[in-house]
Amino acid sequence: MEKLRPVVFLLLVLTITSCSGGVKRFGSTNSTTPQSKVNPSATSTPASHLCSLFTSVEITDLLGVSVDEGKVAGPLDSACQWDATGVDGAFAQIQLINDPRYWEKHSGAEGYEVIKGIGKEAFVATSLGGWEAATVNDKAVVFVTLNGGLASRDLAVKFLRSSLDRLGMSR
Repeated sequence: MEKLRPVVFLLLVLTITSCSGGVKRFGSTNSTTPQSKVNPSATSTPASHLCSLFTSVEITDLLGVSVDEGKVAGPLDSACQWDATGVDGAFAQIQLINDPRYWEKHSGAEGYEVIKGIGKEAFVATSLGGWEAATVNDKAVVFVTLNGGLASRDLAVKFLRSSLDRLGMSR
C-alpha cells in the first residue's frame, strides 16, 4: 500500500486540478522550438508550450532512449509527455500547475529527499518505477518525471532545473 501512495496522491492532484477550473484549456499543437520562455506571472501556460521547451533529441539524450515528439497530457492539458519509441513504459513528463495551493510533498515516497536551493521547497523521490522531482514558488508548482531508460535521482533533479530555466522561473 505504501508504494501506491505516490500514485494515489498524483491521481488526487490531477482530479482536483481538473475540477478547479483554475487552468484554462488550450488546444494541442506540437512545436519543436527549443528554449522558449514563459512569463512566470501568467495565470496559465498551455501544455503545447511545455512541449516546446525541449526537443525530442534533448529528451532522448537525457533519458537514454529514443522518444517521440512531446504530446500534451495531464488534466486540462497541464503537462507535456515524451513517450519512448520501442520501450514500454519509458517517458519524460513536465507538469505546470499555476496555483501553489496544489503543492504537496511526497515525503512518504521511497527515496524522498528535500532539495535545497530550488524554489520555496523542492523534493526528489521515486515514482512508478522512475523518479520525480518537484518544486513550488509563489505562483506555480512544477513536477517532472522520468521513467525507464537512464532515469535516476540526479537526472530528475537536472531535468527539473533545466525545465525551470527554460520556463524563466527563478530557482
